[in-house]
This record gives sequence, C-alpha cells and structure tokens, in this order.
Amino acid sequence: MHKSIWKYFTLGWSKSRKYIRRSFENRLVGGLYQVASLLGMFSILLTPFFAASDYSFNYMLDQADDAILEKSFDGAEKGKSYLTLVAASAAILSIVGVLILCAFGLSELIKNILEIAIQNPDEAKYFIIGSRVVIYVIFGVLILIGLLVLQAAMFVANKNKALGAGDVLYNAGKLVRAKGTSLAGINIIHLFFMTLMVAPFVGGYFFLQNWASMSDDIFVPLFMSLSYGVLVLGIILAIYFAGEILTAYRYSVYALLAAEAESTKYVVVYPRVDVDNQGNRKGRFVEIVSLENEETHPLEPESPEDVR
Repeated sequence: MHKSIWKYFTLGWSKSRKYIRRSFENRLVGGLYQVASLLGMFSILLTPFFAASDYSFNYMLDQADDAILEKSFDGAEKGKSYLTLVAASAAILSIVGVLILCAFGLSELIKNILEIAIQNPDEAKYFIIGSRVVIYVIFGVLILIGLLVLQAAMFVANKNKALGAGDVLYNAGKLVRAKGTSLAGINIIHLFFMTLMVAPFVGGYFFLQNWASMSDDIFVPLFMSLSYGVLVLGIILAIYFAGEILTAYRYSVYALLAAEAESTKYVVVYPRVDVDNQGNRKGRFVEIVSLENEETHPLEPESPEDVR
C-alpha cells in the first residue's frame, strides 16, 4: 500500500518509541547498536555484516514491535550473501568516488579555461562561481542517486540471499528509478529533523563562546562555563536519544523498501534453436525468466540452504 513520505516518517517514530520505551536496556544497548551499525556502514568489509543485522532487526520490529539484538546478527556473515554485498558496495562506491573526482577535476578545468578566456579577474570570478555551482549540483545529484542505490541494494541483498551482485544492483536501480524521490525524501526529512535537534546546542555553544570573547574579563568565566554546560548537555541528550532517533530513521527506510523493493532473480536461458527443412531458424534465442524470492529455476539446482 502506498504511503506518503510523512507516513513513513511517523511510522518509524511509532515503532522506535514502542521498542525504546520497553526497557532502559533497549534505550542504552539499542542506542549503542544503532551507532555501531551506522559507523559500520562506512566500511565496505563491515557493510554486509551490519546490513544483514539491520534488516533482521527491522524485520523483528515490523512483526512484533520489539527486537532481540543478538538474533539480528544470525546469518549476517553468510558467505555468498556477504561477498555479493561486498561486490555490489564496492562497485557503487567506486562509481561515487569517480564522480567526486570528476566533479573536482571538471571544476578546476573550467576555472582554468575561464581565467584564460576572461582577462578581468573580477568578472572571471563570478563565471567561475556560477560554473562550480552548476557542476556540483549535477554531480551531487548523481552521487545522491548512487548512495540511494547502495541503500536499496543492502535491503535487496538481505531480502533474497540467493541473488548475485548483478541482480542486487538491477533490483536496487529499479527501485530507485520508481521510488527514488520517496527514498531521498525520507533520508532528507530525517536528516533535517536530526539537524533541528542538534542545532540549538551547537548554536548555543558558539554563541556563548563568541559572547565570552566580547565581554569584560569578569564575565568571561561565566560565559565559558555556560557554553561548555550547553555542549555537555547536548552530548548527554544525544547519547540518551540516539537509539530512538536512529531506530526511527532506519525503520522508516526499511518500511518503504519492504513495501516497494523487489528481490527478483533473473536467469538467462538459452533454449535450443529449431531449424526447419529450408534452414529457417525458429524459436526465441534468449529468454529472461524472473524468479521471486526463494524460488529456484529448474535449470539452476540449488539446495534449500543456498536460497534462504
């Protein structure tokens, strides 16, 4: 069933509150788990491990409004699925890295061309700024698309562990083409909400620091103490609410992907070509057979353990 971005946002918070408020252990240990899981996503080698755990964790939340952290790691290190997601992640991150290098390289190239073509430095400066804005916006969108594909690929690979890297990327790309704006919207709205929660403490710290630098010496210790007090309070609240915030974010993403993402395995079959008496070929040369989830193609025998 189709839901709006706001519905997925509120659904994430609803599930998160039910989980976190069950016990203080859920708040403390769940928060540490979410932070570790998020940091683990920045490593290609750890991404498959935490992606599988994140999928299982959110699946338990979806089914029972609760999750057992130890159980979320069951099967996270499974060989084929692990290597598949390593390969898919490496491919996407390599493309993202190339796009970043291209953006900076193209920006410098255009800068040099404009400085040669426009002799007036002040006039050239405005053209250079304008060209850089255009370049960074275009490449920024491409990089965002790449990261959305990676996010979808993590889900697809764990929904159907029988998939190879090609099928994972194909299904992830298909999801981003259809629901990329919704997926990006969920990421952006959660990021915006997190920024709003952090901003008062960061802003208050720098404001009081600046006020201390402009005040009389007698007030400097007071404002410095207040600034550090605001910073420490922000850190304590961030630690206390980290699990709830991150769980809400990651479940919102999971809910969208669970509703919209396919995990289809595509098998290319080469059937026998029939030739009649006149030498004319008959039949179809290539047929793509789609397989849903754990279904196994008759020409590709696998044990049940391989497709779970």
